[in-house]
Amino acid sequence: MDKKVAILISGQVRRSSYDVMPSLNRNLIEPNNADVFLSSWNIMPSENQRIAEQNRNPNFVSVDTNALNIRNLKGIDLEAQKKVTDICKVHHSRLFDDPHPPHGICYNAYLLKKAMRMIEEAERVDGEYDYILKIRPDFYAGRINISEADILTFSQNASNSFMLSDKLFWGTRNQMKFFIDCLDLHQHKILTLPYDKSLSKDLQPIGERFQMQIVKFYGIDYKVSREGIPHCNVKSAKEMGLL
Repeated sequence: MDKKVAILISGQVRRSSYDVMPSLNRNLIEPNNADVFLSSWNIMPSENQRIAEQNRNPNFVSVDTNALNIRNLKGIDLEAQKKVTDICKVHHSRLFDDPHPPHGICYNAYLLKKAMRMIEEAERVDGEYDYILKIRPDFYAGRINISEADILTFSQNASNSFMLSDKLFWGTRNQMKFFIDCLDLHQHKILTLPYDKSLSKDLQPIGERFQMQIVKFYGIDYKVSREGIPHCNVKSAKEMGLL
């Protein structure tokens, strides 16, 4: 009997996402016959919009699901980003000697929690999924046989080859559900719990440091794989044969 696979595409949909999606359809969605759930937002908060305009950054765009052309799209949850920001707003960067405040952690946990709700609603009708994979909407990735996962698996981050990526990870349905629950629980504790200071902040992005803290704190078994290493750079994606 074929295994049922769900793919969670969560995070900010950027202009580059429209170029990335054919690669995700070909390398991840179609080979795994996966149902897809998109969890994102649709309006930039005024402060981010101001910064985008000042920097002439064309990456901040509204979401057009028809133009994205995601295969097997089973569920969509798009909220106004102002609402997402209000819900996730945490001003605690003063607690950490870090160049970037960790608001992205809260966004990520919130969007993944909402994506899991969509999956659970679909499961009430069609039965449980066997495996779940999470990827950001703006990253190319190689082929992964998701149904071969025997343990929670994180792809190596292309810019951080020795760390577990927060951009692409997968596992059995229950492994992923447990990790996402821990992610949500732990991000509420980050006002009082410090980051793992043994990890050099010059080398690890904040998302990877946070994920490493979670697997250590909750004793989660995992492995890091070179399978499907995600890339946001078109040139790197071409060199890796992901296009």
